[in-house]
Amino acid sequence: MACFNRALEEKIPLLEAKFLEEITLDKVKFIFRSCNKSEIPLLKKRLEFLQEAGRVLNSRFAGEFNNLIKKGNNDAVQIVKLIIENFPSFNDVGFYKRAQICAYDLSLLSDMNIKNIEQLTIFADYKLPQILRASEVLKYKKDLAEKVDNYVLIDKDSQEEREIRAVTIWVGELLAKRLDTMPVVIDNTIWYLTQKTNKNLGLYHRTLTTFY
Repeated sequence: MACFNRALEEKIPLLEAKFLEEITLDKVKFIFRSCNKSEIPLLKKRLEFLQEAGRVLNSRFAGEFNNLIKKGNNDAVQIVKLIIENFPSFNDVGFYKRAQICAYDLSLLSDMNIKNIEQLTIFADYKLPQILRASEVLKYKKDLAEKVDNYVLIDKDSQEEREIRAVTIWVGELLAKRLDTMPVVIDNTIWYLTQKTNKNLGLYHRTLTTFY
């Protein structure tokens, strides 16, 4: 987000589909440049996904993401479905974290009037299970705990990774029901706590993925 905001301040037309479709690796390197010359992870995947966004917007939505929102009738669930049907990089089968958070973020814009956000789950990634485990809401079996606590990579789409994400979503559903609120509110609250707590949260699981 910081890199995108910086690029927009530098008049790089990131909001134009034509620019995204034709973006080059050198331009992506410049956009994601760091202050210490270290390279952001998965740079070529970021290039691929930006090009995909531009290509799909141009070919299916007349170059405007707002047309996707209109096609989805400003409905969060329909927006999620359209995103995963049209943008392969968002097709996180079983979780749809990035597609759902896109619909939710749109709902935060007052002029969008996005409905049905109560149908969204929490957004399963790595920070939420980290604090849930630290709070003893989740407990990992011994071999999984040892992997997480020793920085051992958990393979993307492995049973262990999918179980961590799935149980995180289920916790969100149970908490939402208990507190009579929406899962997205639970997600925001737990994520906020990960940023503000002084408690040692331990380690989060490491998975090399583009879906978080």
